Amino acid sequence: MPSSSFGQQVRDEFRQLAPAANVVVVGFSGGSDSVAIARALRDDPDLEVHLVHIDHALRRESGEDARWAKRFAESLDLPITLERIDVNAVAKRRGLNVEQAGRDVRYGAFHAAAKRLGADVIATGHTADDQAETVLMQLLRGSAYAAGIEAVRGMVVRPLLRFGKNDARTWLDSLGQAWLEDSSNGDTQQQRAWIRHEVLPRLDGRRPGVRRRLADFGTAQKDVKHFVRSELQRRIGSPPYDRDALQRLPTALRRQAVVELVRNQDGGVERVHVERILRELDQGTITRVDVPGMVTVRLLPKIVDAMPRAAGEPEAVAKPHQVEHPEDLPPRLPASLLEDGPWTLRYPEPGDWMQTEGGRKHVADLLNERGVPREAKPFVRALAREHEVVWLEGVAAAPPLTEWHADPDLHHMRQALNLADRASSEGEVPVGAVVVCDGNTVGEGWNRREATHNPTDHAEVVALKAAAETLGSWNLAGCTLYVTLEPCLMCTGAMLHAHLDRVVYGAPNHRDGALGSVVNGLAGPWKQQPEVRRGVLRREAEHRLKQFFEASRA
Repeated sequence: MPSSSFGQQVRDEFRQLAPAANVVVVGFSGGSDSVAIARALRDDPDLEVHLVHIDHALRRESGEDARWAKRFAESLDLPITLERIDVNAVAKRRGLNVEQAGRDVRYGAFHAAAKRLGADVIATGHTADDQAETVLMQLLRGSAYAAGIEAVRGMVVRPLLRFGKNDARTWLDSLGQAWLEDSSNGDTQQQRAWIRHEVLPRLDGRRPGVRRRLADFGTAQKDVKHFVRSELQRRIGSPPYDRDALQRLPTALRRQAVVELVRNQDGGVERVHVERILRELDQGTITRVDVPGMVTVRLLPKIVDAMPRAAGEPEAVAKPHQVEHPEDLPPRLPASLLEDGPWTLRYPEPGDWMQTEGGRKHVADLLNERGVPREAKPFVRALAREHEVVWLEGVAAAPPLTEWHADPDLHHMRQALNLADRASSEGEVPVGAVVVCDGNTVGEGWNRREATHNPTDHAEVVALKAAAETLGSWNLAGCTLYVTLEPCLMCTGAMLHAHLDRVVYGAPNHRDGALGSVVNGLAGPWKQQPEVRRGVLRREAEHRLKQFFEASRA
């Protein structure tokens, strides 16, 4: 590519990945890749660029590198944050290798700076060469997917991923721009340096173009991974997973479910652990499997989940603590529980009991009945008030929590169905919606279009407006919208702008549905997208619509 156009191509790629960004933090090492990003993005008149340089305190010359980074920023009139962090000390404290500790430190500092500066995104300088190296490292490590580096992951974007390192350097040479060479990049004791300087050159000598083919392979694997993830979510939603539902999935989806569980806890995903967990699942075993990154996957009688693992004894995983706020409750339990508190989240104790449909039972007997093995019994979390237990994680729940424990979405969808009945009684198409945050209903709505003569008064929009008024903010991050009919394109746009975490709907909308039935309104490169669960109480929702339209035609 002509070197003169490289900067514009980088800016175009950045805008493809982050179309609405106004403020960007650039992870700035001083190497050619980060220098190229800084030079390219600095010329975007609509973008405020901040550099963040982390001195890992691993090399004697690292202090001089920081001073060079400061002089570079001053030469371009760009603000820069300089931090020095002892990565060796962090690695020892956390039990990590130096490479992993360095990565954690860098991204932690980038995110902290982005929050402090009000940045929309973080840009890092990974190139197609880095992509090829990463794919090969993942293949050697036995990763679940050798998909390389994501162009967008959370706040992080990588606008150089389509370009080679030499493309960036040729452009910088044409500008007369210097950059730093990190001497540790030549240390072939480090795996990436070994692959870069020894393995890939030999492969390229035998099969020229191997870097590009590896990068293309990673891209193809990403497409497969994204499809499998979306299909998994469509079928059984988000973690934790219902064990029976997980068991019924095809192997490819079960494998992805294990990957999702571990990655949600920032654990390491390696094929050997994934296959072991799948074997235990197939055999019906109730057990715990430790995986890299201090994460434990738990196969309980009713659910499969993952949780952080503390160093030392398993008892350190979850010390008893008082539950006082909705965010302290375990997932899928209603905030209304706190009205009957105080509750303690702890492990089972002698004398614990639970009220069941058949009467009061000792927790020890319940654990035996549900097949929880002896070694796992001490680590099943319980929500208790003195010795009364209302919830045993993945095992049982006391009435009226039984439905919540099985599927809390059913309760809220029934609320939405009641609102659909209200719409029908007023001569409106029977669609109802509720917005729920922390287990509490914060907004309700039903179709009001005929009554108000307002084309935007769909149930979803009415409910979102009510929730925004209740919470005093248009930003509904952390909330879930429940609606009886798949939203149209207008309502899907409103959901995106509200930054909802989840959308749960009942019946598909084969006429106007914008979550897949007619079009997929979430298919664009949106900054934030909600998770979607389809078909909850579908028959009940469809029955109401059928009755309404039959009566209308009559």
